[in-house]
Amino acid sequence: MKSTKLICCLMAIGLVSCTKPTKADEPIAKVGEIVLTTSQLITAIPQNASSEDSAIIADEFVRRWVTQQVVMQKAQLNLSEEELDIEEAIEEYRRALLVERYQQKVVDQKFKPSITDEEIAAYYNNAIDNFRLNETIMKGVFAVIPNDAPNIKSFRKSLSLDEDEKYAKVENYIYNFAKTSQLSLDKWTTFAAMKQFIPIELQPTEQQLMKQKQIEVSDKENTYFIIATDMKLADDYAPIDYVSDKVYSILLNKKKIDFIKELSANLYNEAMHNNSITYYK
Repeated sequence: MKSTKLICCLMAIGLVSCTKPTKADEPIAKVGEIVLTTSQLITAIPQNASSEDSAIIADEFVRRWVTQQVVMQKAQLNLSEEELDIEEAIEEYRRALLVERYQQKVVDQKFKPSITDEEIAAYYNNAIDNFRLNETIMKGVFAVIPNDAPNIKSFRKSLSLDEDEKYAKVENYIYNFAKTSQLSLDKWTTFAAMKQFIPIELQPTEQQLMKQKQIEVSDKENTYFIIATDMKLADDYAPIDYVSDKVYSILLNKKKIDFIKELSANLYNEAMHNNSITYYK
């Protein structure tokens, strides 16, 4: 049974009478000859909802129910008998839903795909024209360093990043003094993400960074460093490590489709073997 608290909440918004005991079939709204009752409304409200939330949910439910009935009854008046005959459509949807739920259950239980790096590479190479970049990407370092930060000259000398020791110094300096930074030597990021914190009038172009590899610009407060260790321009082929997750998802979906096709074929063959299928001439 629903709590007294819920009934009181419905009373508070006028959906249940407070002048007589609440009945399970007490009407709340009516559209044409169709009536919404208290019992229908109560089942739509979570038991653990607060009085305030229950009132909001109840009010929205009633409004939605009334609107739906108005539209449905208008449809019944304006559609032909043929258009009103939806039983076949409902049954078709029911069959499709049952098949989909069964397939998903079997997939959850038995579909254990294995996708290798070799498969990813093969798919990538065969479909490489589908992996054009729509924006410039890069690997590297970006940092906003206050002009009064200590040892900024030493930091600048370390930015060649050609040795692990230099990178460790850069990483440590950025950690201690940078206002904003992004270190992305092993993972691709967009050029736009790297330069978004540089004032627009100081932002380098893609071609500048591609040519110079390391750019440093300053204003009154900060010096902005952007270093590209690798870079691919928009419309170039995306590197495989940039799209590997996408390729993995594509292959996973293809294997899932093949698994479902095989499942259907096996069920058909099993039914034929058991003489469960009969074709009539």
